[in-house]
Amino acid sequence: MSFKFIAAGILFMFASGFRVQGQFLKKFFNEIEFIGGVGTTNYFGDIGGKDPDILGVRVFFDNLDIDLWQTRMALVTGVRFARNKNFSFSMQLTPMLLSGSDERSKYAKEGRHYSFTTSLAELSFLGEYYFANRMTGFSPYGFAGAGGLAYSVYYTKNTLAPDPKRTRWYLGNTVIIGLGARFPSKSNVVHTLDCGFHFSTTDFLDGFKTPRNSKDLFFEISYKINYQMYDSWFLDHKGLVR
Repeated sequence: MSFKFIAAGILFMFASGFRVQGQFLKKFFNEIEFIGGVGTTNYFGDIGGKDPDILGVRVFFDNLDIDLWQTRMALVTGVRFARNKNFSFSMQLTPMLLSGSDERSKYAKEGRHYSFTTSLAELSFLGEYYFANRMTGFSPYGFAGAGGLAYSVYYTKNTLAPDPKRTRWYLGNTVIIGLGARFPSKSNVVHTLDCGFHFSTTDFLDGFKTPRNSKDLFFEISYKINYQMYDSWFLDHKGLVR
């Protein structure tokens, strides 16, 4: 049996599998979208923050307030499934960086100099509720869900541990809640903008555990381009989406 014949058979099986899978999904959902986008992240935790004596309030979810100098980048990809016009479900993978530093906080004055950068990947499952018909125009929405984390911390400057180093990879979980907006489009490309808090179940996203074991969290803002791979909605003679 030739290699070409085997390769053709494998390709045919894959194509058949994707076709069956696509038909199965279309049976249960009226819309399927591919998600791709970029975003920014900000860490809230035990390291850094602004100097509360000068620039702001110290307590925020039991963590130091935000340091905009430590804003980092995130990428987003995923898929969204919609059964009706006001509710959808999405699965998203978000690789990102988190960063924090004591250099602009009161801890630098006290002699603590700690900086870190965390490489993190989050796989999240979100339910999204749209406060207006998502098919006919601008629609704000709220979302909530949970995610799984894989992360590794690199100590870029460290007076809290023996040597600057990268930790091994750890696993964790997040609870996610946020708000967003979906913008109208006359094509099958739709734009969304959302922001949300990601509450983690660990106190080690920054590589530093405190005696009080306060959980770290991060804030993400994302701009996403959503491509409608499948759409069963149609307009009737009155211009209403069915």
